[in-house]
Amino acid sequence: VPLFGIIAIGVLLVTPVRWGIKKRLVVTGCVVLGHSVLSEAAQIPTNRNASMQDQIAVWAGAGGFLLIAVAWFCGATVSRVRALSLTGLGIVLLVWPLMPLAQVTAAYMERSQILPSLVRFESQRMDVFFQLNDARLIKHRKEETGAKSAEIVLQGDRWPGIEFQDFWPAWQDYSALVVEIENPEPEEMTVSIRVNDRDHQHDYRDRYTRKFELAPGAKTIRIALTDIESAPEMRRMNMLEIKTLIIFATGQSSGRRFMIHAIRLE
Repeated sequence: VPLFGIIAIGVLLVTPVRWGIKKRLVVTGCVVLGHSVLSEAAQIPTNRNASMQDQIAVWAGAGGFLLIAVAWFCGATVSRVRALSLTGLGIVLLVWPLMPLAQVTAAYMERSQILPSLVRFESQRMDVFFQLNDARLIKHRKEETGAKSAEIVLQGDRWPGIEFQDFWPAWQDYSALVVEIENPEPEEMTVSIRVNDRDHQHDYRDRYTRKFELAPGAKTIRIALTDIESAPEMRRMNMLEIKTLIIFATGQSSGRRFMIHAIRLE
């Protein structure tokens, strides 16, 4: 949205003033519309998520930027009262399309405040840092502390679990990754923990992966970061750019579940 807002203002500023503000806005709108449609269409062959919702967000955002530009610096003659009105309307148009950017910015600010924890399930802002793979998540609140745990219900038949991405990436000042996990069922189950950095080459030999047996009840898994760093066969993992942590099981575990109480660095 900010990018298309900048494009819209740039096009508006290079249109001749002699055209009049209405013609200049029509031309600018057509250019923005064409660019936004092409950008969404270009995502279709790459299997990305082209959507009408994105189009509407772009148009609303570009419209908000244009109204503010018309009010203050595009060469149009506008009274102060009308300028303030256009600015207010522009801000209203920008609120919805820019809300995701504001939420993600708040999430990134929070991730540095919760260290050495890597995730805090009681904060909805932190939900942007994980996704479920063939699984369902149920949050449980501890009455005595108010902290929340995540129950991961496995539903698929191919590596079901939970994937954390873009949490705090700089692990070089710590010695261990700690995962407080629980098997609430009466039978033992196996989970795997995978860690990779931003330079991961999508090869099994280029990441850390290890299986852990979970007996019924709670367990604290402590993994030395030296083991993670040395896991790739052809290089050292970049401990300044850790990108992904996945806790998953095999398809044979479909229908089973495990609990994550905390993930932190030590």
